[in-house]
Amino acid sequence: MDLPKMRQVIAIHRFGSFAKAAEALGMSQPSLSRSIARLEDELKIRIFDRSATGSALTPIGEQVLERLQRVVADADDLMRDASLFAGGEAGQVRIGISTALRGPFLQDFMLRAAQAHPNLRLHAEINSRGAMLPQLASRDLDLIFGVAQAREAADGAVVSTKLSELDFVAVAGTGHPLASQRGVAFSEFARHRYAGPAAPLVAAFFGVSPDELAPFYTANDYDALTPLVAANLATLIAPRHVVRPLVEAGRLVVLDLAWAIELDLVAVTTRAAADAPVVRKLIGYARAVVEALEARPMAA
Repeated sequence: MDLPKMRQVIAIHRFGSFAKAAEALGMSQPSLSRSIARLEDELKIRIFDRSATGSALTPIGEQVLERLQRVVADADDLMRDASLFAGGEAGQVRIGISTALRGPFLQDFMLRAAQAHPNLRLHAEINSRGAMLPQLASRDLDLIFGVAQAREAADGAVVSTKLSELDFVAVAGTGHPLASQRGVAFSEFARHRYAGPAAPLVAAFFGVSPDELAPFYTANDYDALTPLVAANLATLIAPRHVVRPLVEAGRLVVLDLAWAIELDLVAVTTRAAADAPVVRKLIGYARAVVEALEARPMAA
């Protein structure tokens, strides 16, 4: 039994018929039927019951499918890990970027990586770290750069490396009631409308439920939220480097808080991918980029 036949069984189950599976696999239906017939002869079992309405797994076929799925998944993981090691300068790396890191971080990181590895294909997706973790498990992503609560417990299935502490600030429009206050307490901050997407992480940091700090306006893009903040409709917690241009332009003000937000930039990979030289280099670029961004003072 070889991998192509395993993938054929999985495809027939997924699409529910030989015809649809053959189309998805790029082969003719007769060729697929002959291939599965040879496999059934080889195993001396019947994997599928065929009917006019489609194909269904036999009881033993269900057991076969379960094992084939594990074998194919392991083989795909092996091939992906091998490509990261062997591909090096000419392979592809698929990167997930947390919403909090889009903008200056993403731009500087992609530029630095592309200049250092001109033949390396880079694919970046922007989403929350939590939403991207399943993609890491399925190997649709190789590396995630995200924001985590300081001292957050590690997941044993992945490798999470702290790259830097991120300076998060709370901002508001110049006419917001909190803009001129000093030593704003968390309870006072939470009384006003807040714009997401960082609310769940911030709520966890302060040990409150998401309902106690639920964003009134939500988006996975800060650019969609900052106009609302500048219009005094909400406050926002964001990395300092993200809101720096708007603060320096006088459109937003950094609130004087009586509490601090301690969040980390982390790189998350599978254990196998963490040892790939190209992944280690990309993690190094991310660390250098965020340290440069955090080192820039904010103009008064």
